Amino acid sequence: MSRNWQQRPLELAQATALAEELRQPLWLACLLCQRGLADAEAARAFLDPRLADGHSPWMLEGMERAVDRLLRAQRDRERVAVWGDYDVDGVTSATLLLLLFKSLGIKAEYHIPDRIEDGYGLNRRGLEQLWGRGCRVVVSVDCGVSACAEALAARAMGLDLIITDHHEPGPELPQALALLNPKTAPRYPYAMLGGVGVAYKLALALLERASQGADEGLQDRMLELVALGTVADVAPLDGENRAMVREGIRRLRATRFPGLAALAEVTGIDIRRLDASGIGFGLAPSLNAGGRIGDPRMGVELLLCQDRGKALELARLLDAENQRRRSVERAVLDQARPLAQARVDAGARAILLGSPDWHPGVVGLAASRLSEAFCRPVGVFSLQKGQSKGSLRCRPPFRLPEALQACSAHLQRFGGHAVAAGATVADGAFEAFRAEFEAYALQALSEADLVPSLRVDLDLDLGQVGEELMRGLSQLSPFGMGNPKPVFVARGARLLQGAKLVGSQGEHLKATARQGVRNLPCIGFGLGAALAGLDLGRPLDLAYQPSWNEFMGRRELQLELKDIRQEA
Repeated sequence: MSRNWQQRPLELAQATALAEELRQPLWLACLLCQRGLADAEAARAFLDPRLADGHSPWMLEGMERAVDRLLRAQRDRERVAVWGDYDVDGVTSATLLLLLFKSLGIKAEYHIPDRIEDGYGLNRRGLEQLWGRGCRVVVSVDCGVSACAEALAARAMGLDLIITDHHEPGPELPQALALLNPKTAPRYPYAMLGGVGVAYKLALALLERASQGADEGLQDRMLELVALGTVADVAPLDGENRAMVREGIRRLRATRFPGLAALAEVTGIDIRRLDASGIGFGLAPSLNAGGRIGDPRMGVELLLCQDRGKALELARLLDAENQRRRSVERAVLDQARPLAQARVDAGARAILLGSPDWHPGVVGLAASRLSEAFCRPVGVFSLQKGQSKGSLRCRPPFRLPEALQACSAHLQRFGGHAVAAGATVADGAFEAFRAEFEAYALQALSEADLVPSLRVDLDLDLGQVGEELMRGLSQLSPFGMGNPKPVFVARGARLLQGAKLVGSQGEHLKATARQGVRNLPCIGFGLGAALAGLDLGRPLDLAYQPSWNEFMGRRELQLELKDIRQEA
């Protein structure tokens, strides 16, 4: 069934004036205006983002205390521990600080908690172990903003805790030695840094004050990690994230990490042409696999590895774990889909599902897929005796922090972002939590919020799709959250006879589109079911994204169809 197409608003006169001032094509100026960049200076900064325009790390509250303490650890030869999260953002953040500390001669080790045994974030047992091994400073990365009890425990044992995080803060902040989080720093102009972005800001401040110079190439390696972690965590690719990710991707294409080169080789990615999509759907899932269903340290070990042979071995292990993760995820989805449909049929505007058989490492992925499929907030939980852990996903206008706060009486802990969060449910409280969460969603969401929709940008005839268009689009990259890849519309086009279903279950559509005298191959992922309802003899409106298709050494333009509409 065709989705509701929502055309982005546009003032043509404004776009025309911008095109003339920038000396750019009108279609590109239209896209800039739709992204709120009608001002020529702002548009130029967007098209040519510069690292030098980034905000000072000293604007993050707590930075002075954090840097002073780490410099004292360097001077006094104290041992520092980096406490990371088990996802790509946490792994890259931990690796970045480990490389920095090694470069500055700071003795350091790292700790990544086990997803199943330890759960997310800081825990007292791990802090006590680090203290027992002689660590006197712990720097958390990509976690800690909700670790109030753990911060008090660290202080009681004499352990100095520096928290670097980017998640939404709760009503109470932890009493750490220093807390670096752009969401708790009113003076910091950009709140949407990834966890690795916050770690990078700490690194910049420390390098500025350190008397010892950094290793050659450290800046390049840090930017590679920033790009990798920021894209993998689906942080917005605007503001200073855009500049850091763009520069980081450029460096990733000639990566200084043998482990990343090995992972690209094993997963079949041409790293010389890597983009944000290649990170999000290629490198990141394998790098994530260890933390989801295997050893959470594998990602850090791969990134730190300098031996090509060992790197290939680790990359193959992570790729195998990712294949196993896919199998586990499919099994969860096969069980969860009919349960989700039953909740929708019962009138629920949010879906909370749980089972003792579901692996906690894939519940977030399952929640994301179900939320997209059913256009509702979805939570998927691994129900275990004592406590049940799960992940929730949604889309605007729903916000998870407020929803979880409203249901907090049933939760032991929760945290995350506006559209992605995690929660631990108290023993025996899942059904009560579900009832209260669904009641909250019933009030917060209207029926219109639950309608499948597709945001489209501009009408663009197929005759304009060529190399010049692709070069122009590259100026807008990297694409992702906060800067979506444009969706164009070709009206009155046709799909030629010979359109067919492809994929293991015929779920995809492969065809040739024609408009005027222009023919272009196209692929519609997940649009296989639409073919039966189309009259190929009548004109169609095609929502599409142009892309390069590379196969067997050949490179050709194709259309990735996002939706097809035929008027009744």
